[in-house]
Amino acid sequence: MTTIRQIPIAPDDTTVTADIEAATALRNTVYSIPSGTSEEDPTAAAFLQEFTGTTQLHRLWLCELGGRPVGIARMHAPLEEGATSSYAEILVLPEYESKGIGTLALRVIEDEARSLGRLTLIGEAEHLPDPALPRLSPPTGFGTIPEDHIARFLAGRGWSFEQVERKSTFDLTADLSPVREHQGRAAAAAEGYEVLAWDDATPAEYLEPMARLYERMSTDIPTAALELVPEKWTAERVIQRDERRAASGDHTQITVARHIASGELVAFNVLAREMSDPASTTFQGDTLVHGEHRGHRLGMLVKTAGILRWRERNPKSTRILTWNAEENRPMLSINEELGFVPAGYIGAWQKRLTP
Repeated sequence: MTTIRQIPIAPDDTTVTADIEAATALRNTVYSIPSGTSEEDPTAAAFLQEFTGTTQLHRLWLCELGGRPVGIARMHAPLEEGATSSYAEILVLPEYESKGIGTLALRVIEDEARSLGRLTLIGEAEHLPDPALPRLSPPTGFGTIPEDHIARFLAGRGWSFEQVERKSTFDLTADLSPVREHQGRAAAAAEGYEVLAWDDATPAEYLEPMARLYERMSTDIPTAALELVPEKWTAERVIQRDERRAASGDHTQITVARHIASGELVAFNVLAREMSDPASTTFQGDTLVHGEHRGHRLGMLVKTAGILRWRERNPKSTRILTWNAEENRPMLSINEELGFVPAGYIGAWQKRLTP
């Protein structure tokens, strides 16, 4: 018999339980299938931190068959005023697919979303490359994914395919002289701006400026027709994000561009890796240039400065992973110029629920 039970997690929880260990192992097993590696695997402590904090309502369920953990379901509901959507994900071990477990888990998520007044679900899934399968194109017109079993599952349950996200990699062991050349050209185009960088906790004087940039991140990046609400950021929320990163065991570098005349931070880039393993893969997270300061090569400036500083301070990490919407040509063009290469494709899906 299949059972689905919620794993209780408090907003400030740091205790890794047996259930969290089991959920993390399941998550990592399923995620390793399309990538063929374990480099994207969070530790149990890091996975736990994805369900803490006070800016969203978090839910994590363990799916069991005859008492054996075979899948997980998760939901994250933003608490911003006017929010109508929740992020949802269902992961089932391959040998237990097509047994109704995913359908049952989706029903649990949908019931919880309705109880919270969230009538839109948003989800993502990395789709296995298969040239024999028909291709699906999103309404954006950028990118495609194969019509695989994941796509058929979602489409058959009322989800619409909205966007393609490209996963890219960068070789940190390669000669970085081209990166230095790009940095020099970007610096010449960015007269009136300077680059700053720090590790881990945000300095007190930059908490408010970073809050404004994180807020712009939720509105300025391409989101297709996904029903997302602008996020509200404060200095306290930046502190909470830094604390969660630390609790998850991450080492983080923030590189920013500052407009000298106004003193305002106007662009930023995030790089991170697992602190306990200097050889772990680097993840490039948010990168943003404030809309009013575009046209000065600031995206290239913070990315190149960030890569060069990171390589010097983290010489054992051999590559960077990053993700961008396929229609985000400005950022993808920068990545391609620097030598990032495609490594996978993620589909963004959406379902509108009936009350």
